[in-house]
Amino acid sequence: MFIPTIQALQILGGSGTTEEIYDQVVQILNLPDKVLEIPQLERVGAWCQDNSN
Repeated sequence: MFIPTIQALQILGGSGTTEEIYDQVVQILNLPDKVLEIPQLERVGAWCQDNSN
């Protein structure tokens, strides 16, 4: 999830809210709805954002 998060940040111009980054990562990975129903997925996205500094 780290590389798609970096890609999302690049697309968003270097910054974004957790929700914006999460939505962009979902688009980059073309994740199906079944995967998006996993509650831990959003926390992983937030972790990647926090650790990208």
